Amino acid sequence: NEQQILLTKKEFEILSMMAKAPNRVFSREDILGKAWQEDGYVLERTVDVHITRLRKKLGAFGKHIANRSGYGYCLEGFKLKAFNSWSTIFSFQPLAYSFFLAFYL
Repeated sequence: NEQQILLTKKEFEILSMMAKAPNRVFSREDILGKAWQEDGYVLERTVDVHITRLRKKLGAFGKHIANRSGYGYCLEGFKLKAFNSWSTIFSFQPLAYSFFLAFYL
């Protein structure tokens, strides 16, 4: 079941980072370093807010973003289909980022 989901730039960066390394736990600091590297001072709780919004946008798939209390977040419980490149899964569209979910539950 493939579906297109429109994400903000930060949501896209967070999800693509986690999707490239399923089951790896990313700390809030890891996520801040990747998604907010060029920004000034950002609170760690900002990550929690973005994860909550991301889960909501992903609907039923959102349950696969797991919280590891005291450690961070990870994607778990799914396998991505085989693709020739990440550009097949991730694509840029003007004014919006879209993430094509293709997975086996």
